[in-house]
Amino acid sequence: MNMIIFSKDRPAQLELLLRSIRDYLIYKNFFCISILYKATNSEYEEGYKIVKQTYPEYFYLDENKTGFKQGTMLLIDKDRSYTTFLVDDDVFKVPFSITMLEFQKFVLDPSVLCFSLRMHRGINFCYTRNEDTPAPKDFVDGCKWDWTDPVLKGDWNYPMSLDGHIFRTEDILPLILQVNNMVNPNYLEGGLDQLKRKDKPYMICLGENSPIMNIPANRVQDFARNRHGNYSQKDINDRFLKKQIISIKNIAGIKNTAPHQEVSLEFEGLL
Repeated sequence: MNMIIFSKDRPAQLELLLRSIRDYLIYKNFFCISILYKATNSEYEEGYKIVKQTYPEYFYLDENKTGFKQGTMLLIDKDRSYTTFLVDDDVFKVPFSITMLEFQKFVLDPSVLCFSLRMHRGINFCYTRNEDTPAPKDFVDGCKWDWTDPVLKGDWNYPMSLDGHIFRTEDILPLILQVNNMVNPNYLEGGLDQLKRKDKPYMICLGENSPIMNIPANRVQDFARNRHGNYSQKDINDRFLKKQIISIKNIAGIKNTAPHQEVSLEFEGLL
């Protein structure tokens, strides 16, 4: 499986994601994990240098050298059966294995567009829109739902997220190739949302808790005025350069009610 992580000016948050992958992603050898990163100054570049030294087992590609579109396309191996994307403010909080029954249902069911690592039946709020979004009333086999249902709102009818939706590569790659103005993750996700395949009307998730959540602590771009918390990425990076890391202790096991949910960031120890 291609697992491609997008990161810009957030090496400390990327380090938390990679640490959570180490702790919670089972059968990691199944995943080809790559990071497309971009630093806009020397301090962030130094932060990414620390990340690369700490996690040398992953492949890192500098977006400043390739551009976003070319870098993304270089990291998608069309011969791998599945592809998923993450962003650097995602974090794994409970274990996930490709052997889980729900994932195997996705593998065997061509009507399912994607397997969602970020949804679970307890999701009832959309942070980005600041609105209640009740879960589907009728799940199929406990974990599958029709995302084309017009009653559904928010993340329940949003299959093209780059926050941990697993696609068949043969399904997602042709759509990516059609996206115009693919200059950053926001434009890629927006383009994919316009192209989503309604001939595959189902999504699948785990039932009781989602493996990942997004912690919207800050915003590093001005293309989309995304709702976010009040943690400066510069302040976080300054701490990181002093070898302080974001703790996962108060994040692990959270049963979040929205795919994006603010969490108090706590810092600990030395790398």
